[in-house]
Amino acid sequence: MSCLYLYMSYFTVLVKNNVAYHLISFFILDKMPRKYKRKIGAPVRAAWSEEALCKAFGEMDKGQVGINEISRRYGIPSRTLRRRYAKKNCEKLTLGKHPTLDFDNEKRLVAHIQKLEKAGFPTTRQDVRRLAFEFAEKLGLENPFNRETRMAGQHWLKSFLERHPELSIRQAEGLSIARAQGLNRDEVNKMFELLLKILTENDLIDKPDRIYNIDETGVQMNNNPGKVIATKGAKVVNSITSSEKGETMSIIACCNAVGNYVPPVVIIKGVNKRPEFQEGLPPGANVYMNKKSAYVNSELFQKWLKEQFVPIKPQGKVLLILDGHSSHSTAIDLLELAQENDIILFCLPSHTTQALQPLDRSFFKPFKSYFASETKNWMFSHKDRKINRYIAGKLIGNAWARAATSSNAVNGFRACGIFPYNPSAIPDSYFAISDNSFQNVDEGNLAQDQPVARELDANADVNSYYVEPQPGPSSSTINREREPDFEFLLYEDLAADAIIIPLEGNVSPSILSQNHNVETVEVITPSKYLNECSPIPKIPVPLYKRGKQGAAVLNSEEHINSKKAKLKGKAKKQTPDKPRKNNQKSVPKKKRPRFSSESEQELDESDSDQTESDKENTQCRECFDDYASTKSTADWIQCLMCKLWLHEDCTLYGDYCNRCGHKKKLAALKANLAKVNSKNK
Repeated sequence: MSCLYLYMSYFTVLVKNNVAYHLISFFILDKMPRKYKRKIGAPVRAAWSEEALCKAFGEMDKGQVGINEISRRYGIPSRTLRRRYAKKNCEKLTLGKHPTLDFDNEKRLVAHIQKLEKAGFPTTRQDVRRLAFEFAEKLGLENPFNRETRMAGQHWLKSFLERHPELSIRQAEGLSIARAQGLNRDEVNKMFELLLKILTENDLIDKPDRIYNIDETGVQMNNNPGKVIATKGAKVVNSITSSEKGETMSIIACCNAVGNYVPPVVIIKGVNKRPEFQEGLPPGANVYMNKKSAYVNSELFQKWLKEQFVPIKPQGKVLLILDGHSSHSTAIDLLELAQENDIILFCLPSHTTQALQPLDRSFFKPFKSYFASETKNWMFSHKDRKINRYIAGKLIGNAWARAATSSNAVNGFRACGIFPYNPSAIPDSYFAISDNSFQNVDEGNLAQDQPVARELDANADVNSYYVEPQPGPSSSTINREREPDFEFLLYEDLAADAIIIPLEGNVSPSILSQNHNVETVEVITPSKYLNECSPIPKIPVPLYKRGKQGAAVLNSEEHINSKKAKLKGKAKKQTPDKPRKNNQKSVPKKKRPRFSSESEQELDESDSDQTESDKENTQCRECFDDYASTKSTADWIQCLMCKLWLHEDCTLYGDYCNRCGHKKKLAALKANLAKVNSKNK
């Protein structure tokens, strides 16, 4: 086998650019073993460990025993001891040929993969293979990688993962950019400060039975096949499901920090409630019907609070932790009902519930797993029936009984740091992406203020000169001074494996002495090549038009008064305005009429005094729905910038269309960056 490999290596050099090389590599080299296995009876070499080598170095430092005796004690050859002791090298590498990228460059590749993971853009197997090829080409290393696909081989990837057990193939979970940016340390710290204040003022710091959390989740009335065992090599493995997409239902769950659960409520889309819907649910559970959808709204939440939560709550004040959904915070009657019953509605910051909500951390995942198991078992037992709303109560009740354990509730509050109160309970991994976003802003602000080098003094020692680090992950700039009698380099910030590339011409920075001839050279490290091949994405810090919802007490006096003031302001806007003069422009909101032949004539007569440009703009700017034949019940508004009409719910920017609103947001972002740069200067 060794002779064949040498022959193939020689033949590869001769026909590397020919088709024969690729054919031989595919049929012969690909069949060769990926990992060498020692033959039975062969002499064992390098059987010592790094720990034994370090102990041997300790004995050699003492000087009490000879090197031959130390070699016999630890089973390390004397030549190896002398050679490694001279270099103080305790690291044990593999025997034979080193990896294509070498060990040091592979460590840099591992660090770069971990940086991409922290930035929210983890690499796939194809990305790593492609990055390895580009990295090897940048370094100018000879490699057996495929030049047609410009990727490393699968055998290399397997060996790479074996050499670096800190990496593994994982299933990534989707995270929206709003949640990635919203969960930052400032918001979480403010939330915990407000939480501590509320717990202390209301004497709830040591009363876990009065700290509750409520949240909603959705389930589908369908069975999920999941992973199965089937014939190896089968192209298609089918599993029978109840339907293409089952009916969606919402479940309102609530528990406290002791582990007690409030009976659940199931929300079903429809009008008529039947007794069969409630069969199989836990005692005290209920079913609510929603005409429009199977999701919770302010009316249903208020009904739940009045019928399910208030009757079983302990006497005195209780803390109810919830998210900032509109169904929890918009209705004034709901906030006043909670205030009358000594319920403190504590709202979590926006886009942070994946880390700060106890039910999300410890309950909903096992509940959905048990529900999927129940639907699968039911479908296996009733092959001729479909899963529908009439048997949903039984399936949900069985899954609830298995998931609603005291340990799940207690662990959820502990993991979120709510009880026991522990602000440091949130792992740093949750803040990795937001930290990267703010770090990019800080680096951009400090980039212009970073000095290039300190002033050189002709009378000072050469070794005392150094260069300030430049902004950037892996490159820096050093200066070389030329004197008639000597020449030296400033190595203070120069990496051991750096490549020095002189720039064109001699550059003399103004901050250096004019008596010295200074040549600027650029230091390029392998890490810089990695950043060129795969740059770390920079997620911008979000700019919120109407402000981000932070932690707050929803039923406080200030919050309720602000809600009432907003309602009064909206009522004033809806009142008819005074007649305007001809030179004044108004921006009215059109209400959708009940169209008929007579109403269309009235509409034409009322719009006869409009300008020609307004008559031409009869379609929504976003959805292109015609005003005369629209079926949408949304109000019509006119963009303040482009003066075109659109539905009120077709835009994300209030009184502007999406295009104009986006332009305005970009302008505001540039203005803010300009202010920050001016302050730093």
